[in-house]
Amino acid sequence: MNYSVPAYLTPFIFTGMIIVIAALLLGLRLALRRSTSPERDQAKAFWSVSLLLVGWFVVAVVTSIAGYYRPPSGRPPTIQYGLLAPIVVGVLLFRSWPLLRRAFDIVSSNWLVGVQLYRVLGVIFLILYAGGHLPGLFALPAGLGDTLVGILAPFVAVTLHVRRNILRDEHACGTCLALLTL
Repeated sequence: MNYSVPAYLTPFIFTGMIIVIAALLLGLRLALRRSTSPERDQAKAFWSVSLLLVGWFVVAVVTSIAGYYRPPSGRPPTIQYGLLAPIVVGVLLFRSWPLLRRAFDIVSSNWLVGVQLYRVLGVIFLILYAGGHLPGLFALPAGLGDTLVGILAPFVAVTLHVRRNILRDEHACGTCLALLTL
C-alpha cells in the first residue's frame, strides 16, 4: 500500500478547509448579530472563535508540512494523533470556556447541520482508495459515510428550518402540525 498523498489533493483539501472555516465564521457572525448580546460581547465571541479556528488550521497545516503525520517507511499514517488531539482540546475548551458555549448556543441548529456540507470532502478517502493509497476497510465506510452526510446536510438543514418555522407559526393548520410531528 502506497501511503503517500497525491499532490493534486493538497490544494483541494486546503481550499476546502478555508471555505469551511469561512462558512463557520459567517454563520457565527450572522447568529451573533441576531442575538441580544451587547456588541462588545459579540465581537469578543466572534474574534475568540475566529482565533481558535484559524489557530487550529495553522497548527494542522504546519504539523502536516513538517511531516508529523508522515509514517516511517511501510507503516500506516499516524493521522489518529491529528484527529484525537483537536477533539480532546475542543471538549476541554467547550467545558471550561463559557464564552465558547454561549457562542454555540446562539448559532441555530439548522446552520450547524447545514455546515456539515463540508463532509463531502470525504470523497478524498474514496479517491485515495481508488489510487491504492488507503485500505478499503477504512476508506470505503469513511468516504461513503462522510460524502453521504455532506450531500444530505443542506436538505436536512432546510427541512429542520422549515419544520421549525411551521411549528412556530400560529396560523399553521392542525393537520400540518400532526403530519410534521410524526
